[in-house]
Amino acid sequence: MDSKVFYASALTTGGRTRARTKVLSALAFAGIFAIIRPTPATCADLVGRVATDSGEPAVGVKVSVIDSSGAAAGLGVSDAQGSYEIRGLKPGIYTLGLKGQSVMSYVPADGLTVNWGLSKTAAPLAIAKLGATPDAKVSK
Repeated sequence: MDSKVFYASALTTGGRTRARTKVLSALAFAGIFAIIRPTPATCADLVGRVATDSGEPAVGVKVSVIDSSGAAAGLGVSDAQGSYEIRGLKPGIYTLGLKGQSVMSYVPADGLTVNWGLSKTAAPLAIAKLGATPDAKVSK
């Protein structure tokens, strides 16, 4: 029974105040569950390190993120330790780019760690793992 029918029925029987109170109580109770309802994660993080072929941190290297529509979704620059962070991405498929090399990856709600290796003789190499752990080490 919807609230209009319930309220109209109460008016004809003389229970106007009680009917309005019951309807408002029912709506308030339903509102509590709407607030408590769990919501899915809406943003993910992309973190990692950039290192040279000798294992030293690569400073000032740009890591770009392009979404599936071709729009820029984020940009990170490696710091003195070679670390970069791109926060607040929506989970989805992205193209990650570094020094002309690009890879496609799904970034899940748990985030993604992508470590990049740079070489003087080869294209950059990307190694990814599930989860955003900014302290991930790039092995030599």
